Amino acid sequence: MPRKAPNDVTEHRVTLGNYERQQLKEAVDARQANAYLSNVPNVMLGVAGVGVAAGVGIAAYALWRWVGLGSITDKMRDTVSGFTEGIVFAADDITGGHAQEGLANIENMYAKQQQNSKDKMIFRMEQLQAIIDNPASSDNMKQQALIDQDIAKRKYQREQKALRKRYRQTGDDLNPFN
Repeated sequence: MPRKAPNDVTEHRVTLGNYERQQLKEAVDARQANAYLSNVPNVMLGVAGVGVAAGVGIAAYALWRWVGLGSITDKMRDTVSGFTEGIVFAADDITGGHAQEGLANIENMYAKQQQNSKDKMIFRMEQLQAIIDNPASSDNMKQQALIDQDIAKRKYQREQKALRKRYRQTGDDLNPFN
């Protein structure tokens, strides 16, 4: 429901002198400083938490290296592979020997995938070599092809190194490096 318009309007005005303005300015400044300072403990707590976490991580890593337990990633990989082997053996007991066949099929698929990756890399290297050998190619194209070729070689070498390491660790029968 709409309100009725007022009959009269009374205006109240407060006039401050220099002294009152100075007092208000000091009060406002103190309030703003308190607002900033009230966040300092929170910031300090956050920084301290990060520092403690970093210290614990460095200490754990130093202890790991001092005890001589080897590479952390190798330990994780061994733990996971032991766990998966346990699952496969349990599944093998449940399925009556079919889990090992499934695992062998997965390994065969993985080996084929690696061969396809190798074939693709060889094809890419041939393409890059064709650009380098072509007399019509510009110097920039040749330079970029050389860089791409070097990157592809390094990537392939890393993949092959990882595969060799994997085959050494697991003792797979599908080892193509024998």
